[in-house]
Amino acid sequence: MLAEGATRANSYEQILDKLFPLAAGYSASTAVEMTVISGRVHKDNLDRFYPLLIQSVRESAFEREDLDRIKSRTLSYLENALRFSSDEELGKAVLYNTVFVGTPYGHLVAGTIKSVRSITVDDVEDFYEKHFTRENVVIGLGGGFDRATLENLQRDLAALPAGSPGLTSPPPPPAIRGRHTTIVEKDCAATAISIGFPIDLLRGSKEWYALAVANSWLGQHRNQSGHLYQVIRETRGLNYGDYTYIEHFPSGSALLVPPVNVCRRRQIFEMWIRPVPHAARVFVLREALRELQKLVDQGMTEEEFNATRDFLRKYVLHLAPTTMDRLGYAMDDRFYGVEGSHLENFRRAMDEVSLADVNAAIKKHLQCENMEIVFVTKGAESLKDSLASDAPSPIAYPTPKPESVLAEDLQIAVFPLKIRAEDVRILPVMELFER
Repeated sequence: MLAEGATRANSYEQILDKLFPLAAGYSASTAVEMTVISGRVHKDNLDRFYPLLIQSVRESAFEREDLDRIKSRTLSYLENALRFSSDEELGKAVLYNTVFVGTPYGHLVAGTIKSVRSITVDDVEDFYEKHFTRENVVIGLGGGFDRATLENLQRDLAALPAGSPGLTSPPPPPAIRGRHTTIVEKDCAATAISIGFPIDLLRGSKEWYALAVANSWLGQHRNQSGHLYQVIRETRGLNYGDYTYIEHFPSGSALLVPPVNVCRRRQIFEMWIRPVPHAARVFVLREALRELQKLVDQGMTEEEFNATRDFLRKYVLHLAPTTMDRLGYAMDDRFYGVEGSHLENFRRAMDEVSLADVNAAIKKHLQCENMEIVFVTKGAESLKDSLASDAPSPIAYPTPKPESVLAEDLQIAVFPLKIRAEDVRILPVMELFER
C-alpha cells in the first residue's frame, strides 16, 4: 500500500505519471522480519523525486481501491501462479511452511488465501501505526547524495509517530525426528524435490563462513562447480541443476546471487533438486541424501577445500555489483549485527578459515537423519509406497554411461531411505495455502 498506492497528495496514477519523466521509482519488499522501502533516482532529479518518496512513507491515503487491487494480485499469486507456474518455487514454499510450522516463519510472506481475503483497510492502518514509527526505522543511503539529503531524511522520518513494537525472540522451529515427507499431488511433467532442516547459525561468525565453503562445494547456487550439480546433472543428465543453501534464499529461480533484505533470525539448510523425470525421482532423492551423508561422514578433502576457497574469494566480488546491492548488504549487516562488512569479512575469511574449521562446521550443523522432504509430482500414492517400502530404485539412461557410473548407481539404488509410511503425507495442490 505504501509503494503501490495513493498518498494524500496524489493518486497512484498521478504518482506514476510524475515518476516516469524522472526515470525513477520506489518499491517495497517485505520479509518475515524486515520491510524495506527503497528508491533510486539520478541525483539531478532528486529534488523532484524526494517529496514523492517521503509522502509514500508518511502520507499514504490507504485507499480501498488500492487495497483491492493489491489483494487481487496477491490472491492470483497464491491461487494460480505459485500453484501452477513453477513446481520448484511451489516445493520450496511447502518446505518452508513444513520446517517452520507453528512459528511466525511457518507461512508464506504473501499470506494465506483466507487471511489475504480478510484484510481490511483498518487492518493495514493499524499495522502501519504500530510498526512504522520513528524508533523502528533505519535509514540507508548510497551513491551521489549530500549531507542535506541525509538531514532531510532524518528530519522528515522523525515526524513519524513515536513508539516501538519491540523485538521478540523468534520461537525455535519444532524438532524433526526422522525423514518426514510431504508429497504435493499435481499433474505435472516432472518431479521437483526440496529437502531441508533448520540450522542454528547466522552470518557474521567464523563458523558461518566455514560452513559457506562446504555449502559452495556441495551446491553453489546456479553454478556448475557444485558437487551435486556435477554428479546429478553433468554425470547422469537427470535434471537442470542441484543446489544447496545455508540461508533463506527466496526466488531462487529468478536470481543468480543471494537476495538482500530477507534477513531472519532462524535459518535453514536446504537442498534444491530441480525437476527430474518421474521415473528417476526416488533414485535422485537417494543420490542427494547419499552425497549429503558422505559430506557429513567424511568432510571435505584438502583439494576440495582449496579449490572451493579460491573460487569463493573471487565469487564474492559478484554478490553486490551495484550501489543498491551494496546498500542492501549494509542494511543486512545492521540487522545481523555484523562488525564491519559481511562482504569484506567473507573475502577475509577465505584467507583465515582452515580445512579443520570447515569440517568442524559440517559436523556441528549438517546431518542427514532428521529432515523434511517435499515432492511436487503426480502419482503420489505410488511414490509413497516406493518410499515406505525402501525397495531398490534402479535407473535407466537413454544414452550409454561409463561402467564406473553404472557401478555406483547400483549402490545409490539401495541407499537406505529410512522413511516410514506414517511420516509421509499427501496434499492435493488445490488445498495448499488456503488457511
